[in-house]
Amino acid sequence: MQQQQYADNTQLYIALTPSDPSPELAAIKSCLASLQLWFYTNGMASNPDKSHTILFGSAQRTQLFSGPCPTDVAGSITLINSHIKLHGVTLNSHLSVSEHTKLVSQSCFYYIRALHHIHDTLDLPNATAIAAALITR
Repeated sequence: MQQQQYADNTQLYIALTPSDPSPELAAIKSCLASLQLWFYTNGMASNPDKSHTILFGSAQRTQLFSGPCPTDVAGSITLINSHIKLHGVTLNSHLSVSEHTKLVSQSCFYYIRALHHIHDTLDLPNATAIAAALITR
């Protein structure tokens, strides 16, 4: 099992065996329980409602899993997500950024349309600067 920790974010990774994922699932459940105990012992709180679970793999490989059981994080059940946001990038279960591209495009078009409503009140250099700032944010 691997983990990454950031200021307010802990990520656990585990490789599952398609034929019998039970040992790996038991290991991650044990790890989650240990993390909860550590948080509690050190006066910290976790927010299990913000926990997410995703199964990464090829379309053929993910079909082999008949639906791993939902993960219990501090009493909050997390189901398998079809996509997840990691450090600002939205990935789907096949490690494609198609969902991320769609979301970024929607956001850009939203701000461009919003800028269109006020473009008459701005001169060209300011409108250009605002457009660039909104799109590259």
